This record gives sequence, C-alpha cells and structure tokens, in this order.
Amino acid sequence: MIGDEGVDLVRDVLETVDHLFEVIIKIGLDDEIHRARMQRACHLLLTSTIPVAKVAIRCGFSSPQRFHAVFSRDFGISASEYRDQHRVV
Repeated sequence: MIGDEGVDLVRDVLETVDHLFEVIIKIGLDDEIHRARMQRACHLLLTSTIPVAKVAIRCGFSSPQRFHAVFSRDFGISASEYRDQHRVV
C-alpha cells in the first residue's frame, strides 16, 4: 500500500505533468484528453456500426448516459443524430 509520502509524490508528479503540458501545448491536459475522447467517438460513430452505448465505453466514459450528456453539450445533438447526419453511406 502507498503511504502518505507516496500519495504526495504522485500528486506532485501529476501536477507537474499537467503544468508542463499546458505550458508546452497551450491547453490543459484535461481539455486535451476530452478533445481526444470526443474525436475518437466521432470517428467510431462515422466509421463503424458499433452501438452508441459501446462507443461511450470504448471512449472511456463511465456510462452511456454520461456520454450522451457530454456529446449533446459539445455538439448540440445526440451521438445518434450526429451519426445519421454525418455518415457517408
């Protein structure tokens, strides 16, 4: 088990990585992870027939409901609507 010192060290390393990422890349690490997850979701929606619920899990969302809320917030439409509107048949 990690003691308090180990937990503090891990926290310090994560904060340093987050800071360096923001300085070098010019966006926060959380924002970049979110962008990459949503980009992957869009790719899967347009290039596969994987059910939306499975796309959510493959992209690291805790539940299909959470994915639906985030996708709708970011794109203004549901993932299913996005697939229907943007997929080239």
